[in-house]
Amino acid sequence: MRRSFPGLLWTASGVLMIVAGLLSFLRPDAILSAAAVLFGIVLLFSAFSDFAVYFGTRGIRDGAWWMLFDGAATLLLALILLFGSSRIVRSLPLLLGAWLLISGLSRTANALRLRSFGSDDWGWVLGCGALMGFCGLLFLFAPLAGLTAIGAVLGFALFLVGTVILLGAYLANRFW
Repeated sequence: MRRSFPGLLWTASGVLMIVAGLLSFLRPDAILSAAAVLFGIVLLFSAFSDFAVYFGTRGIRDGAWWMLFDGAATLLLALILLFGSSRIVRSLPLLLGAWLLISGLSRTANALRLRSFGSDDWGWVLGCGALMGFCGLLFLFAPLAGLTAIGAVLGFALFLVGTVILLGAYLANRFW
């Protein structure tokens, strides 16, 4: 998988998420002003990589529906961020919270699928998916938290999403 086109897209998407997470964590004061466009571009790339993985493996492996679901949610958020109005920045914590919650649930479904294949690494994916869901809940229940806290949580969440994507690309090499 890592040498295939979808695998390369998936790996690049994970690296971009990690870089965006580190930048967000290091510069929380400036992140919300540029987050809508920058994050929208990163999410657009991530959505296309999810679709590539889904369509590239749907005949080989059943149960990859979670990739299609996650890709659709990611694409929807990317389009909202890229083509929405300036009000989007004010609602960014709610949008990110919803996306992280959906993506966390999707990764949790993937972890259970990996467990059914007998993977020893399914617990890592489950833990990361649960943490992503927890980060999503933080955004949803405390949307007006301080900018520093939002930048730090966003940075951690993006780093976590990138790590989960890279872990998925690594594990996909074992099972696809």
